[in-house]
Amino acid sequence: MIIASAIGLFSTPLWAVLSDRVGRKPVYLFGAIGAPLFLGAFFLLLDTGSTVLVVVAMVVLVNLFHDAMYGPQAAWYGELFDTPAALQRGLAGLPGRLRPRRATPLIATALLYAGGGPRG
Repeated sequence: MIIASAIGLFSTPLWAVLSDRVGRKPVYLFGAIGAPLFLGAFFLLLDTGSTVLVVVAMVVLVNLFHDAMYGPQAAWYGELFDTPAALQRGLAGLPGRLRPRRATPLIATALLYAGGGPRG
């Protein structure tokens, strides 16, 4: 996943640029249709247990299909909706970035030490 995320730093903007040239809808549809079609092959590659094939599966799914949808998404939403709606959608996602499961270990540790620390 780290490798796919690192590649995503470059592939996401490339998909956005491609969507500027050929249109948002074709690029987005490529990702939206390609991802579910690739899932069978994805799980077969994961099942091999080969590190190289697992990385290839992740890179193809994330950088080829997911990023094809994610790259043009912001510009497309800006075109589909008026400015306040597009801005509202963007700002509404900010609280979601602080997912509870990410904060749970920190909260649990703080509560543990507030209650006197670990026992036993």
